[in-house]
Amino acid sequence: MGDMLIRGGIVIDGTGEAARPADVRVRGGKIVEVASGLASNGEAVVEADGAFVTPGFIDTHTHYDASIYWDPVCDPMPQHGVTSVLIGNCSLGLAPLRPADRSRLVDLFSYIEDIPQTAFESAIDWTWETFGEYADAMRTLRLGVNVGTLVSHSLLRLYVMGEDAWHRAATAAEAQAIALELRRSLEAGALGMSGSEFDKDRGGNRVPCYFADDQELDLLFQELGARGALYEFVHSSQAALNDELAWIAEFSRRHNVVVIDNALLQLPNNPAYAPRAVAQLQALNEAGARVYAMMSPRRFDIDVNFDSSLCFIKLPVWNEIIQVDRPAKRTLLADPDWQRRARQEFDSCQDSPLFPVYRIGDIRILAVGKDEYEDWVGQSFGDLAAARGGHPADVLGQWLLDNDFDCRFLVSVGNTDPALLGTFLKAPQILVSGSDAGAHLQMFCAVGDTTLFLTEYVRDKKVFSWEDGIHQLTGRQADLLNVGNRGRIAVGMAADLVIFRPEELHYAPEIVVNDLPGDLPRLTRGPGGYRYTIVNGEVVQANGTATGALPARYLEPQLA
Repeated sequence: MGDMLIRGGIVIDGTGEAARPADVRVRGGKIVEVASGLASNGEAVVEADGAFVTPGFIDTHTHYDASIYWDPVCDPMPQHGVTSVLIGNCSLGLAPLRPADRSRLVDLFSYIEDIPQTAFESAIDWTWETFGEYADAMRTLRLGVNVGTLVSHSLLRLYVMGEDAWHRAATAAEAQAIALELRRSLEAGALGMSGSEFDKDRGGNRVPCYFADDQELDLLFQELGARGALYEFVHSSQAALNDELAWIAEFSRRHNVVVIDNALLQLPNNPAYAPRAVAQLQALNEAGARVYAMMSPRRFDIDVNFDSSLCFIKLPVWNEIIQVDRPAKRTLLADPDWQRRARQEFDSCQDSPLFPVYRIGDIRILAVGKDEYEDWVGQSFGDLAAARGGHPADVLGQWLLDNDFDCRFLVSVGNTDPALLGTFLKAPQILVSGSDAGAHLQMFCAVGDTTLFLTEYVRDKKVFSWEDGIHQLTGRQADLLNVGNRGRIAVGMAADLVIFRPEELHYAPEIVVNDLPGDLPRLTRGPGGYRYTIVNGEVVQANGTATGALPARYLEPQLA
């Protein structure tokens, strides 16, 4: 690990304490001195020249589980100041997993997170079965950002129960065995466990953790509480959020476990939703629970296509279109019975936030497949339905045929009002997180939330002071993850550091690159204007360019 002296900077240490001029000496990848006027002892000198020196940022909700095998840098996370990421979210992950279940897991992961299945198949060597073997394999990787992981509740159930995990509650003996596998995973370095009440496979089947009963969950929370590990979960719907928070908070209170819900949004069509959830979180925490909700600073605009998309997870009839090739799509769209079911689904659906067929005026036409329809770009699906007449489901079906399925829509799911969003981000029960980086690579670019937060809500709108804003991205995240050797600038801490001037930060627009395995496309974002990002004492990016250094490691529980 690297030795260096960072000289002449303004240190914001990640605790929320006031910024101060100081130098930072790094030796062997750790911080060994923080003081003014330090002299070089022969190590490399980095001149900060009055720039901020802060801890590296931590992103607690990513899906780089597979992509670290073809992109160990996690591009462009270091260019946005991120030095540590958490994977294993949303009850997804890569272990424990028996070989017989591998193909179904890959299909599930690629569907839920919109990651090309061919990338999984070509890049991962699958040398493990147990979580302990997976953790040992992770420890051998050379990475550009530190990677910690949760263990998937669904995979724990599948490992113990086999196919039955997809259909029923565990017996008492099975629940004990699942809890034992969780204990082994935590002992091997998992930072906690993830679950989901929302997710389904491409056939509409709920993920295995959905079928866990309270007896099983209580045993699992006992294990989490005994080791200071956290629980991340995805609520099932807007309508169910408060009930599910109250339900999971009881396990949190009973076993002193941090619970993080993914994720809360500010909704333009449901203005009471976020305030009600924040009030509920406050009440639950006052009653002894430790329950938080992630909230991203990013506006959630979804690029919807009809070839590969999670957006129709709550529209199973239309999801049939997504799951077949184009000739089969045409056959379905011409089938009178399918047309009837599609109309019925449009008429009855009131909960499909990623493609809200009950608010077709909010679905914008983003791209068309033929030049003759170019004038429709920017108009709404509601405009199209009104112009063409007939049932909106029939209009959509014909639109797909007219455009040879090469049309795309834009749906603004939430976080559309920056002023309101700032008030929610400031709430003590909200964790500035939930980027989803590494997932949905053709729907949006989730990298850069750190830069957006610092430019819009710290520098420009001043919702947060610089000290508090940096604390939100560093020390606070480290505390919740139980990785106390990160997230602060202090003697003995890992030298994960970022150097930047506030006026030089910028949130670049999305761009498309073709660099996934098989030259497949993904959305990415340009650098954020950071001068240096340092991981374990080595520079991993300088002035927006990755250095090629891979000093990062598997991130394990470690109290300060």
